[in-house]
Amino acid sequence: MRMQMQRKLHKLLCSSDSNASVRLLREESFKKLKHDVEEQVGSVYFSDSDSASIRVGTISNPKGSRKKGERNVRRKSIVEIKSNQARGRKKSTTASTSIIDLENCKHS
Repeated sequence: MRMQMQRKLHKLLCSSDSNASVRLLREESFKKLKHDVEEQVGSVYFSDSDSASIRVGTISNPKGSRKKGERNVRRKSIVEIKSNQARGRKKSTTASTSIIDLENCKHS
């Protein structure tokens, strides 16, 4: 409901930007609406739009973003890295013991 109302108000604001008389009507309507809401709810604080634009800083890329040309894959966690290393050691010892067993069978 809230998003729908925001979309409606945004559409109304954008469509009335080009006409000066409509902008004045919009300001008067806003003041009246604010007054009506304050009667029901209490005091409502609106910050200036100028101060909001000053606080906006630059948006930078996140730390984990990939570099240009790199594949877009999920970064591996420490646990996953250690698990893969242990699995590799286990496979290499299993492979070496099977080779030794084959050599022993040939000599027998």
